[in-house]
Amino acid sequence: MARGSESAEERSARLAKDRQCHRTARASESDEQRSSRLAQDRQCHRTARASESDEQRSSRLAQDQQCHRTARASESDEKRSSRLAKDQQSHHNARSLETEEQELLRRSSNRVRASSRRNKAPKLSIFLTSRAGLKYDPTVNYENDAAVQIGGLSITCLFCKAKKFEGEPPGMCCTGGKVSLPLLTPPPQPLKNLITGETKQSNDFLKRIRMYNSAFQMTSFGASREIVEKGFMPTFKVQGQVYHLIGSLEPSPEEDAKFLQIYFMGNRKEQCEKRCSNFEQLNRDTIYELQDMLHSHNELVQSFKTMRDKMSLTTNYKIVIRADKKPVKEHARRFNAPDADEVAILLVGDLHEKRDIVIEARGGKLQRASETHKSYDALQYPLIFLEGARWLPLQYSTP
Repeated sequence: MARGSESAEERSARLAKDRQCHRTARASESDEQRSSRLAQDRQCHRTARASESDEQRSSRLAQDQQCHRTARASESDEKRSSRLAKDQQSHHNARSLETEEQELLRRSSNRVRASSRRNKAPKLSIFLTSRAGLKYDPTVNYENDAAVQIGGLSITCLFCKAKKFEGEPPGMCCTGGKVSLPLLTPPPQPLKNLITGETKQSNDFLKRIRMYNSAFQMTSFGASREIVEKGFMPTFKVQGQVYHLIGSLEPSPEEDAKFLQIYFMGNRKEQCEKRCSNFEQLNRDTIYELQDMLHSHNELVQSFKTMRDKMSLTTNYKIVIRADKKPVKEHARRFNAPDADEVAILLVGDLHEKRDIVIEARGGKLQRASETHKSYDALQYPLIFLEGARWLPLQYSTP
């Protein structure tokens, strides 16, 4: 009952503790104790396997194969050579002790297994023929082709828990545990409640979610050529390249605050009033809640505010969001663990990289943000990239 109710973390901790106990006990056992334990384990396995059904046996063998594939995909060349040498020696020792009857039985079993494997081998794919992808043949059943039949999504990776197809190569998801990504964290409040669709306020947010994001985006949309066709069915067309533009932290005295500049208006009430005047259909309470959330969780907004407060006595500076966290004109490999902040202040005459996003303190013309910069999307979609450069998953259903 206790194991049936334990969580995945508790089960992993228990298994790790058991493995450590077994290692400690086996390190101190004598040769006789080890031989006795192995013999007892073999007997337990024989008894358990003798009573298992065909389905249980197939499931066990499939799970063992997946474990072996995953383990071998992550092993080094030295470990692989050592394992093959050890297996070769074990097979040699076992065969040197077998009788003539056992040898004949083994050879017969191997022939049956090889014949079964050849019969089950997939046929060559039609796509392997020359330029088959460009020539449609109505007489070919493409749905049953070997290149299309990859099985069901029934395998779970032992390391990253990714769901995989039966025909998917082992180690393709995380290279056998060598690649480890941080777990996705749920969005903070109030956004967590707003995406549920369980309240009137939540339904209104989901209905106008693009408008709410536009109310808080820090960059504006631009294109090489925009065509607006008026009439019964107004049409907006874009030709050429699409890009994002970013302005200064503060507007010129004769201009109104826009986009990023709204974050630095006098107080939260003035910011909310400005956003509601730009988008009259939005709920004022929702604007207040999202506004406070971004000021508390978005690293870019917090960094901008900190830099702006530090340079409150001067306007002759720029703020740069570095594309690569390394000093200018230095080789990247010298700064694998950089100390430089991602957001920094540039004084007059300081250099910056071509892909860096540079923000004027006041006035100035719009700057184009590089589409390869890691903060490119975070500045345009703050309700998805709540923390700045790292995105958070938003799972919701449209009301």
